[in-house]
Amino acid sequence: MKHNPPPWGDSLAPEQSLLLAAASYPAPEPDLRRLLSSSDLDWTRLIKLVLSHGIAPAFLAVLESDPKLVPTDLLATLRHYCRRLRTQSLALLEEQGRILDQLEERGVKVVPFKGGLLSERLFGEIGFRAPGDIDLLVRYSDLPETLSVLERRGYVDAQRPHDAPALTVSQRLLYERHQCEYVYVRLEDDIVVEPHWALSQRPLAIDNDYLAMIERAQPRLYGERTIWELTPGDLLLALCIHGGKHAWGKLAWIRDVGAALRTCPDIDFGALLRDASAGGYERLLLAGIGLAVDCCKAEVPDELSVRIARDRTLLAVKREIFCSLFSLDRSEPRNDRVELIRIRLRERIIDRLRYVVRTVVAPRRNHLEAVRLPGWMNWGYYLVKLGLDYLVIPAWRVLKWIGLARGSSTTLD
Repeated sequence: MKHNPPPWGDSLAPEQSLLLAAASYPAPEPDLRRLLSSSDLDWTRLIKLVLSHGIAPAFLAVLESDPKLVPTDLLATLRHYCRRLRTQSLALLEEQGRILDQLEERGVKVVPFKGGLLSERLFGEIGFRAPGDIDLLVRYSDLPETLSVLERRGYVDAQRPHDAPALTVSQRLLYERHQCEYVYVRLEDDIVVEPHWALSQRPLAIDNDYLAMIERAQPRLYGERTIWELTPGDLLLALCIHGGKHAWGKLAWIRDVGAALRTCPDIDFGALLRDASAGGYERLLLAGIGLAVDCCKAEVPDELSVRIARDRTLLAVKREIFCSLFSLDRSEPRNDRVELIRIRLRERIIDRLRYVVRTVVAPRRNHLEAVRLPGWMNWGYYLVKLGLDYLVIPAWRVLKWIGLARGSSTTLD
């Protein structure tokens, strides 16, 4: 296995090195003691970065290696915070289990991913990942039954504006054609469930066979319940797709990939790379793996190291992402506009073009709710999207700017 030098050399600040230590823990103890005792360590900035990257439990494990070097009040607060995270993870797991039981009774095969079960699979501990939502991957044909179960459990469509009418059947079909998930929330406890029929929106042009991923899912016993989980190769791909569509804005997502590479030694990288190359998302996959190597000290076969090293665009993208990890002002790419990093993460021109065209023309939820068209006029929502995004809203912004400029001029006079 090849071990190329990291792209940052020896120029990292102590808080940056500690952040990476949390992503690749356990790190060498002498290095940790040296970093924790550094007079240049900015604890305030470090804690802000830890929380924004969602790696508090992993960072606490780093601090526990030598707690005497950590401010007492900070360590106590972080311990309390991580206990709360673990309690939230357990609550989400209990609710997820109830949902899975009801779906199983109705013959729905559902594959949960991320969350507490992924934490246990990758790190051997439910609370070692910050809790988020309950993410479920289901067959598209099972989506109506899945939504019905959620609604009977008190969940409502979180994306539906207050007092707005529900989407019509034709609007739902158009939404589901271009999107990959619904967001449902239960207001009494704020638990969010996201049923997915794909792992990325259609405009991103990552046309993987998600139905095959569900069919390949393997049963695993968690406690007294059997859960379907993605195969090691599919899990690695899912993590890379998720991180890639968010431009790897959180170190927690890179850390997940590093853990998957470490705990899933039976991944068939040859088959995974062949499928990725045929589907046009090889660079997306290699970006996640390469970042895990750089940031989490993951080890990969020589073939992967060679492929990563010879892709100059990929190396430039990795450096760009790495540098942004230490900024508190970083922002995720937006879905309502074409983002350069999403173009650069694709190796084929056709996929880049499909991403650009689909992003420009595909209507989103707000366009469907702007006007209600009869089912046979669903094509009209593409015109609504183009009209709103490229005519109405820009014109409104210009008029607003003119009004503000005139107001400022009058004030000065």
